[in-house]
Order: sequence, then C-alpha cells, then structure tokens
Amino acid sequence: MKIKQLYKKNETINLESYLGKYGVKDIEEFLNPTGKYLDNYYDYYNMLDAVEMFSRHIGDDTYILCDDDVDGITSTVILARYMKKMNPDWNIRILVHEGKERGLQDEIIFNGIKNSKEKYNFDVKFLIIPDGGTNDKNETDALDIDILVLDHHMITTPITNGILVNNQDKRNKNVSTNGSGCLVVHKFLQALDAKYDTDYSGLYIDLVALSLISDVMNMADEQNRTYYHFGLETAECINNKFLKALFNTFIGDNREYSQRDIAFKIVPKLNAVCRAKDINIKYIIINAFFGKGIEDALEICANAHKDQVNIVNSIIENYTDEINTLSKNNIVVFSCDDMPKSYSGLIAGKIMDMSGGKPTLVGKIIDGEFVGSLRSPIPLQSELDNNELVEWARGHEQSCGILIKQENLQPLINYYNSIELSYEPCIDVLKSYAIEDIPYNLFDLFEANTDVLWGNGIPKPIFELHNIIFTPSELQILGKNHRTVKLISDNISYLFFNITNKDRERLCIDDGTKQDTKLNLSIIGTPSINIYTTPYGKTYVNKQVVVDNFNVKKYILRIRENVFK
Repeated sequence: MKIKQLYKKNETINLESYLGKYGVKDIEEFLNPTGKYLDNYYDYYNMLDAVEMFSRHIGDDTYILCDDDVDGITSTVILARYMKKMNPDWNIRILVHEGKERGLQDEIIFNGIKNSKEKYNFDVKFLIIPDGGTNDKNETDALDIDILVLDHHMITTPITNGILVNNQDKRNKNVSTNGSGCLVVHKFLQALDAKYDTDYSGLYIDLVALSLISDVMNMADEQNRTYYHFGLETAECINNKFLKALFNTFIGDNREYSQRDIAFKIVPKLNAVCRAKDINIKYIIINAFFGKGIEDALEICANAHKDQVNIVNSIIENYTDEINTLSKNNIVVFSCDDMPKSYSGLIAGKIMDMSGGKPTLVGKIIDGEFVGSLRSPIPLQSELDNNELVEWARGHEQSCGILIKQENLQPLINYYNSIELSYEPCIDVLKSYAIEDIPYNLFDLFEANTDVLWGNGIPKPIFELHNIIFTPSELQILGKNHRTVKLISDNISYLFFNITNKDRERLCIDDGTKQDTKLNLSIIGTPSINIYTTPYGKTYVNKQVVVDNFNVKKYILRIRENVFK
C-alpha cells in the first residue's frame, strides 16, 4: 500500500485542520451552513439574457432535452416542474435518449426537433438543454428556434446560436466550477424567482443535492456542502415524494445515512434505468419525480438494477479466461461484440478490480474503431488524449470515454508494456502509526455526527496502523455469508467487511497448516469508539477500526541477527 501522510510530525490533528487540508476555507459556514453561498445566480455570464429569452417564450411549445444520467433527469425535472408551476397549461415535451447518448449529437433527437411541426404537429419555438449541449455548435446552428443551454461540462466548441449559461465559463464572476448541471439549472430558477417575485426554486434543493452525489462533484466545495445540508443531510430535508420513497425503499425508513449510502444504494438504481434502451421506463421515472406512479417506478428501478447486474456478470463470466489473459498487460484492453454501449464503464470497473487494479479500457469495434470507456486507479485521461495512438479521451482523469482506431490498439498495449507503469494509487492518510505508538485520543478525534461531511473531495478520515501481530486462529468469521472478519488485538477490534476469497487467502483463514503462524498486519482504516448497550442494560465502550485496506506479511522477530532483513 502506497500512502501519503497529510499531517507532519508536530501538526495538530482535528476536524478544522482536516477540512483545511482539502481546501475548505470558510470552516464555520461549512460545518453549520446558513445559506451564504446560495444566492449568486447573477454572477453567471449570460444569466440576464437567459432570463430574457425564457420570458419571451412562457406558454410557447417547448422542448426540454434530458441528458441520460441522474444529473440530467434531476435537471430536467426541476426545470419542468418550475415551468408548470409558473404556467400549468404550458405545452412542454421532454425528450429522452435511447441508451446513454448525449445532447443534439443524437441524430434521432436532432431530426425530431428539426422536423417537429411536420412529424409531431408540435410547433416548437423554444428548446432548453439542461446538463448538456454546451459544445453542440454545429447542431444548434442548424436549428431555427431559440435555444437555451444550462450546463456544467467543459467548453470546447461552444454554441453561438442561442444562450449558454455554464459554470465553466471564464467570464463568470466568482462562480464555483464544482457544481452539477442541476445546480446550474437551479441558479437559473433562482434568477427567475427574483424576476417574478416568486419562491419556487427552494422546493427543489433535494434534487440538486442528489445530482451532486450522482455526478461525483467535489463536496469540499462550500456551495455544494450548503446544497447537501439543506437538501439531503437528513430524511426530513427531502421534499420530493419519489425521492423520499427511494430512500425509504433502498436505505430504510428514517434510518441515518451517509453520502456513501446515497452513492451506493440510490444512484445505481436510477443509473440502471438510464442505461436501459426502453424509453418508456425512463418516462415513468421522470413522471415519478412529478409524483405520479411512484410504486411502479420503484419496482422498475429495482428490476433495472437486477437486469444490469445480470448483464454485467454474464459478460464477465463468459469472457473470464480472455480477461485473465489480457490482465497480464500493464493496461487491459477488452473488446467485445456483445458489449452494450451504456455498460462499458461498469464492466471496465469490474475488470479493473479483477486485474488487480490496472487501468482498463472496455468497448467494442464499430467501423474499424474501438469505442468505449476507461476506468483507472490513476489519472490517465489527459495522457491518453495526448497520445498519438488515441483519437480522443474525454471525461474525468480516471473515468472517461475513449475512441481508438482498431489498428492502434495493439501498439497502445505494446507502448504501455514497454514502460514502467505504477498503477497502485497513493492513499491519503492522516498519519501512520505503529500500533504501540497510537495516541490515546485517536479513536475519538472525529465524532459520529461528522459522517455527514464525508464525500467526494473530502474523504472519511483514515489512518495507517502497522505492526499488528496476530495468528489466523484469532480471527472471528461473522455474518450469514461469512464475509465479515473480526480481530481483537490489544483491546482493539479490527473489522473487515465484504472480504473476498483473495482476502481469505491473504489472512490464511482456510489454511489449516497456518492457524498458529504469527503474521504482521498493516491496515488502512477508520478508528472510532463503539458504544454498545446489552438488553440487560450493561454498556460497553470499545475501541474499533473499520478496515478499508490491508497488507499481511510473515512476522519476523526483530533481533540483532535479522534486524536488517
């Protein structure tokens, strides 16, 4: 495990200093948001022009083009609900893609808008594209209607036929670039509130907060923190009926939760619907956010997620031998004709784990080109985008789409095999301690109620602890599926959750010949105090560490003869 210690030898570790390490400047506002960072809508370039264009089309036939992910759905929903609140008779049609397409580059969508009057008897005067459309210059130039784009994606070939409001625009005044597409839409709704002396935008803060988690925005940003605090921090914040039903169904009614719970239990259910080709179920989910057909939508989310798991597992199982062979390379490139385009990123993540954490490209060959996705434990998108063997790589550094000519695939693999590539990520820990040197206050440095703060960009505080000596016979196997392991050493409980067969092998759990062999354990995890009250009223206070990662090696007694081994 490669680690980097955030704190130097004599630095004081506390909550305030930890937040500062991740760029939080206004600590008091971050811990106890007042709404200070919510009302900066007019700092966005073009916002006044956007409001003026919108105002000209109130009541006109209008299209909203929904981007095919949770950020796109929430952006569309809060915009459409606001518009209907302004004018219940407004003729609004929401357009969705088949699969995970993007903007007006979807030819079916583009041709449908262009020929809307003749084809659908819809005399469209106004097109709004939330969470997308920024770089659809060629497509927007070919449309003879007013176009409003509200987006957060990087600007490369910006539209000129229409109004663009984007938090990445360098002409903005003191605007955070860390917001989601839905957050930019919400700023636009705040500007409309100001113009029309209404207060509708406050109804949708919960959906903005959901979009921030789903689109993996930086939650160390004070503005994002404020939206999460008022929108999702507790179940009482949730205003949307369907969102509340999602939480009750997939997390639990009134149960405490974290940002991680939302990312792993709510977002995947909605993303599974976005990946499906059935347009009808996408409309059912959108309608559920309007309060219609909620029970049906919950069932669709559950079934879509099950189908997604089955599809991914089926591909992995059918090609396991090939994947294992490809994993011998420094970079794994897996091409499969059975690969659904919208599943390539998911499967790339699975194969990356199977390969021991190597950068992985997954896709299929279309007209002599490999089209797919990258998942990587290390930043690689910019490097690939600048590689002459790659046509383009667009997205995030560790998660992006990619296009490579078929004849360049093997040369790319050969190139990475020819260089020394370290794909082991460096993990930020607050400090590293030998178990005998742990400070007495380490286990109650961060109280349980600080869990709501941790998310992308501001991770849960973790430490590296080493020199934990144990024998496999001391390990307790717990849980119905025997996937939880507990070790008690020096009055500290170490908890390993969701262990794999490889983890069992490393811990020598099933090796009867090594049950009394001394091993040296180093772990990365979160120390805390566990307070437990028995049914008989007796309270126990225990030190524990939830283990995120670990290494095991044979214990060597340090005596003069072997101290340098």
